[in-house]
Amino acid sequence: MKLCLKIFAIAVIAASTYSLSGCATPSAFTYQNIGFSFAYECTNCPLGIIYNPTYPWTELMPNTGQGGVLWITAYVTNAPPILTWKQYPTPNLSQPATLPTGSSQPVGESGSQIGTIQAAGGNTAFYAQNGVPVYTGQALLQAQSMQYNVTYQTEVMNALGVPILTTVNLAQTGIPQGDVLFGVSVPSDPANPSAVATGYTLVQLFNNNSASGPPSVYLVPKTPTNPSGLTTSVVNVPRNGFYAFYGGVVGASPCLTATTCGTNPMDFVDTAAIWEVGGASTAASCAAAAIQGGSTTYGTISTTGVYTAPAAIPSGFVCIVMAAHIQPSVTAIAYITIS
Repeated sequence: MKLCLKIFAIAVIAASTYSLSGCATPSAFTYQNIGFSFAYECTNCPLGIIYNPTYPWTELMPNTGQGGVLWITAYVTNAPPILTWKQYPTPNLSQPATLPTGSSQPVGESGSQIGTIQAAGGNTAFYAQNGVPVYTGQALLQAQSMQYNVTYQTEVMNALGVPILTTVNLAQTGIPQGDVLFGVSVPSDPANPSAVATGYTLVQLFNNNSASGPPSVYLVPKTPTNPSGLTTSVVNVPRNGFYAFYGGVVGASPCLTATTCGTNPMDFVDTAAIWEVGGASTAASCAAAAIQGGSTTYGTISTTGVYTAPAAIPSGFVCIVMAAHIQPSVTAIAYITIS
């Protein structure tokens, strides 16, 4: 069994939702500048505990093979360690009551993909993942609007050129696709039982225990792949009109060596998407002829998926192609029509 451990600090923010609870209440606490730190243990994780240096407050966790359980231990300062664990987006959310007009806001619920967090005793909980989540519906709305604070330590040079360790406090908005956010709350005011302080930690799932794991792509709306050969239009866009496709890349394995990283920093997870527009006389060659950014003949598309139709209706087929930058052979396709 391989046991890996990492600890880092997390900032404090107020919260009002509860879930799993721990115990133990020492008597004397200041309740001032309440702080949290988290330790992570992963059994049988071949890559050990790793993180994305671009997002140093985020743990990376494989979702396949062994190592499917992450143990999280929370340490609290200046407040009693009466712990309440919560995960976000909240599992099993309902559909949005009203979808945005003219939007490609995806529908459906992905709560079953979020996995589960359970108290294991004392100040430790374990997270059992259930695959790389892609949030839709109400879960997506909550993920996009979630606000939380993180704290991490980084090395900087002082005026004398000496490296020193400094603490960075950072406010965050939104939970990225493929990530799960965990919050642990403790009492923050002995005179107000409902007052709590909460520390947050983010876990990013990837598709393999090695650097060779392929990413996954999601695109809304998209042409189904089953049965194969479907070319039915998923959306009609008027000439010179706009349409915002929603999509991205999740689950890319971390980049571990100079060979696999290229110009990327160590342990970087490449979740960039390439947006293309294709056009051809036959459906079979539409995606193969796709051009990054599109063209004046078949329409253009931005780096965020906003498609602009051409001034003239093109002949043949038009398709939107989204590919994973780290592995361009992984794609999703949407056939469209221009009117």
